[in-house]
Amino acid sequence: MTPQRIPALRGVEHVGFTVPDLQQATEFFHDLLGASALYDVGPFESPDDWMAAHLAVHPRSRINKLRVLEVANGPVLELFEFVSPDQNVNPPKNSDIGGFHIAFYVDDMEKA
Repeated sequence: MTPQRIPALRGVEHVGFTVPDLQQATEFFHDLLGASALYDVGPFESPDDWMAAHLAVHPRSRINKLRVLEVANGPVLELFEFVSPDQNVNPPKNSDIGGFHIAFYVDDMEKA
């Protein structure tokens, strides 16, 4: 079966990262990229299975805070600070499922 593409897709709106310390991550993206906070949401938790059904996390997970950062004219960055009974605090290696990286356009690679 061929997967159905998203109709009228126009681009990437945001990229989300779960971080261990929201303030430290915000400072990192601000200092390195000039990112600025657009808004914060949270805390958020649910007494039922909403978190598992909609976010694929443990049902008793809690989002302490979600912060959205603007970086130049690219997609925004969503930073999540989660607490969860089954949380793995070891970040994945690039070779692990769920490993990631992020890249940016620059005008001068040597200066960057």
